[in-house]
Amino acid sequence: EQGLGFEVASVVAAMRGSDLGETLLGDALLTETDLPVLPHEDRGLAEATAPLVEYADVVVIDGAVDEVGEAAVRALARPGAMIHPDPSEMDTELMRQGIHHHHATEAWASDYEWDVPACEGPVWTLDLNARRPLHPQRLHDRFEDLGIGTHRARGCLWVATRPNHVVGWE
Repeated sequence: EQGLGFEVASVVAAMRGSDLGETLLGDALLTETDLPVLPHEDRGLAEATAPLVEYADVVVIDGAVDEVGEAAVRALARPGAMIHPDPSEMDTELMRQGIHHHHATEAWASDYEWDVPACEGPVWTLDLNARRPLHPQRLHDRFEDLGIGTHRARGCLWVATRPNHVVGWE
C-alpha cells in the first residue's frame, strides 16, 4: 500500500515445523517459551502467531511438520497465500517485486467480514451466528469457557445494549 513513502512488497511468516500444531493451536503462554518477551506479556503463543499466518503472503515452514500443524496453516492462511514446506524453494525475487495484496489481506484478517472456509482433516471450522442480540451477562458468565482450549476463535459480536458498536473477538 502506498502513501507513507514506502510499500510493503511481501509479508512472510516463518514457522518451525516440528511443533507447529501446538504453536498455532496450543495453550502455552509466550512467557513459557524461550522467545524474548516483555516482562508483563500475558498473551498465548497461539494468540500471537496465528494472526501472523493469517496476514502473510508467504508461510515458510522449516522442517517436518505434524498433520495438525499443516492443517492449521492451511486453514489460517489467506486464500492465495503461498505455503512453502522448504525455505530453499522460495522465490525471493518474486517476493522483492511485490506479492502483497493489502485489500485481500485486510478482508481475510477482518473480524467482521470473514467467510469461513471449509476445512478437512484434523482442523475444522465452525461458524456461529445468530440474528438475535447477544445477552451481555450470558457472555460474561461463559467468557472463560469460550476462550480456553486448543482452538483459534475470531469474529465479532454486538451486545444488545450497544447495537451500534462492534466488539471484536479473538
